[in-house]
Amino acid sequence: MRDVTDNRTGELAVGEVKRGRGRPRKADSMSNAERQRAYRARLRSNSVTVTKKVAVVSQVDAYDDCRLEVDRLREELAWSDEHRTALLKGNQEAFKQIAALTAKVEKLQALLEDRHVNTVTKSRVTKKTASSASAE
Repeated sequence: MRDVTDNRTGELAVGEVKRGRGRPRKADSMSNAERQRAYRARLRSNSVTVTKKVAVVSQVDAYDDCRLEVDRLREELAWSDEHRTALLKGNQEAFKQIAALTAKVEKLQALLEDRHVNTVTKSRVTKKTASSASAE
């Protein structure tokens, strides 16, 4: 409003209204309480529900079957390890027998060669004596 007693201030032109500082208000702007109410409503609508899955009986059975299979395979592995150990012991004994038989064969071959050499030497000696006796 204008002061009636003020004679010094000039009249302002109606078209020359100076705009206020800052951003102008919107006609449909919300109050702080309205903003908070809208925020809480958004939180409720975007809520996440957590459900806990209960183990299905078939999954438990599958796990038990797997455990049984693992136990069976472990037993089979232990058996095969024992069997392999027994075979290795048997092989070692067989290798000892082979070594002993090889040594016997070598001795017999040496004996046979000695007999052969003795036989050849005797036949040469008998031939020489026979030829020297005939030469006389």
